[in-house]
Amino acid sequence: MKLTELMIGDLLEYNGSYTKVLDMVSCGSTYPLSLVNIMNSEDVRLLFERDLKAVKPIAITPEILKANGFVEKETGKGRFTWTDGESAEIEMWKTCGPKWSLEILSKDRTQGMTLLIPCVHEIQHAVRLMGLNDFADNFVIEKGGEQ
Repeated sequence: MKLTELMIGDLLEYNGSYTKVLDMVSCGSTYPLSLVNIMNSEDVRLLFERDLKAVKPIAITPEILKANGFVEKETGKGRFTWTDGESAEIEMWKTCGPKWSLEILSKDRTQGMTLLIPCVHEIQHAVRLMGLNDFADNFVIEKGGEQ
């Protein structure tokens, strides 16, 4: 992964553990220094951009969607919806390969976007663009019963 693909709060995998990006720093173009501060349940680490090879995106699964309040639609197997009841609705469904279609609409249907994404941090980016920062920041991933 590259530093430019990440945002603070993104959920990723690092050395087999789920992590969250806490901070990012990029200094200068003559001597590029990029750091990602990540946290897992064990510790906090600073990674240089060259270390980001060990950072991997987390694939979207139905279990992850359900853990974050998505409900599988009765009318369409494999289609999941989420709403905050006030400002937005999200619908996701599996497409080809590892990718999912994500459609976000404002409640009044005046704003929205449709994306094709394979990874959890891309859900977080999309919902942030629609102003759903709390949803993005509180997204959960569970691995082996741990968060």
